[in-house]
Amino acid sequence: VSQSRYVVDPLELVEKYGTDALRYFVLRHIHPNDGSPMSEKIFAENYESHLVNGLGNLTSRLLTMSEKYLSGPVDTSEVKIKDDWANYMNTYRMDLACDLIWEDVKSLDMAISETEPFKLIKTDESKAKKLLTEYILNLYRIGKMLEPLLPKTSEKIIEGIKLNKKPASPLFPKIV
Repeated sequence: VSQSRYVVDPLELVEKYGTDALRYFVLRHIHPNDGSPMSEKIFAENYESHLVNGLGNLTSRLLTMSEKYLSGPVDTSEVKIKDDWANYMNTYRMDLACDLIWEDVKSLDMAISETEPFKLIKTDESKAKKLLTEYILNLYRIGKMLEPLLPKTSEKIIEGIKLNKKPASPLFPKIV
């Protein structure tokens, strides 16, 4: 039985989506010991859902609110990286480290949707600013965990937090 093979050119993916997008896919979705499905369609779906609509939108939303509602950058000096993440990295399980990061992305996005600090700011400014500060600290931890995995993306997130300013362009632009 012959199998048809589909070859994906990584250089074409980098040209179209960027280096960090390819790094993300390989590190999270190409299993280190087993075969993993790969096609440009699978890549594009993950790019759109996890990077554009996940991490990219989360970063944009939070930094927009931070810039608008907080008086300056949040102090990130006490932020600690998760032990589980460090253990995964030390055992070369980048896929599990990425899974942990994207669990944080999803949890943080859900927390924002549930607490709606952009609405709460009108009725309880103090509580809204406290929540927003907590969310920015969580985003900073995500940015730090991304440093060895997606260095360009990490740099943009951390820089945005330190400047208390949303990046001028999206972390991951929509590809049409």
